[in-house]
Amino acid sequence: MPLLIRILLVFSPLVLLGEIYIGWKLYHTIEYAFSLDAFVLKTTLLAILAIFNLYPIFILLLRAIRKESSQKIAEKSNRVMDILLAYPFWYGALILVEVLPWLVFIDIIKYPIYPLYSQIKTQWIVFEYSITLAMFVFFSLYVLVRLFADSIRVKTTRVVYTVKDLPDNLDKLRIVHISDIHADKRTKSKKITRYVKKVNKLHPDIVFFTGDLIGTNKNDIKMAANILGKIKPTHKMYACLGDHDCRLDSEAVTAALKHYDIQVLEDVNEFVYVGGHGLMITALTNTYTKRPLLDDLTFLMGHQPRGSVDILISHQPTETVIELAAERGYQILLAGHTHGGQILLRPFGLTFALAKFETPFYRGFHKVEKMMVSINNGLGFTFVPLRYRAPAEVTLIELKGK
Repeated sequence: MPLLIRILLVFSPLVLLGEIYIGWKLYHTIEYAFSLDAFVLKTTLLAILAIFNLYPIFILLLRAIRKESSQKIAEKSNRVMDILLAYPFWYGALILVEVLPWLVFIDIIKYPIYPLYSQIKTQWIVFEYSITLAMFVFFSLYVLVRLFADSIRVKTTRVVYTVKDLPDNLDKLRIVHISDIHADKRTKSKKITRYVKKVNKLHPDIVFFTGDLIGTNKNDIKMAANILGKIKPTHKMYACLGDHDCRLDSEAVTAALKHYDIQVLEDVNEFVYVGGHGLMITALTNTYTKRPLLDDLTFLMGHQPRGSVDILISHQPTETVIELAAERGYQILLAGHTHGGQILLRPFGLTFALAKFETPFYRGFHKVEKMMVSINNGLGFTFVPLRYRAPAEVTLIELKGK
């Protein structure tokens, strides 16, 4: 069963219950605050609820008619479908997730003071309705602004990584890590160009691209590779293949990147020499359809000559690969794939993201033994056409000797 269908089947009933609960709360709050006609108010709220839920219904119906993967349908959505269906659904779902925990909390705290509740019922209702209305107004605006900002902006994340006995030639070496371009109808040439300009402003010495050049269409390969080829590192740009690259046409992606002087590495060790001192790059093709065999991993991470700094690049941040790389003494591991979660939820300070169900290494920097793991948010989208608390990202790692 496709991932999107599983998500819809599991979460839709929960979302519907949450929407009914919130709708009931909102109905009584608005009725109390504005004294509106009950029929008009109910009809309006039901219409808004229907609009927010048209997208999953449309996806399921279209899949039944076309017999096409639900994820492909969602990924291939056009601008009109996004504006009319996808954006309202995700906007409504995020308001629901932000508001629901607080409303439940307000209801729960009634019980410890229940013996006194009858005495302060009038004051409590006024307090509850005021808080409910304020929260809806606040989160409706907050989610809208945050969705818009996080979906278009590109953040630069900088970190200084200290290496013992680092040669002077490699001191202050600037490594830029990018990932998941996902060139498609949603991530067009203009957006990719802006991303590339952001990279070039960092004056990188070496650039690593950890896969997924394209999203849904092989026709976007040449355009994306051409723009990515405008990145100008001092030395070289290296890439590994991602899930979409392998699924659509890995050979065409490899050829296009090589044409623009981007070296694609597949399950190999490569030495990069900077002023006589070498970095050892181990590149893996680590995707759903192409997993590196354990024997190959053991050989690649084995007893070959090591560089002054050892770096492993992989599209997916698989735990087995990360643990083995740390065990074998790599200093840096670079990966993408997760989009930083793309949609991050933080009720009461707790972080929830679908990517966390796949791997704990889904965003940011991690330390595994002595190795630094960098997970880049990438640029494009998957079947969700928006980002929330996980904007696109360019990562700059500057080496520094102790």
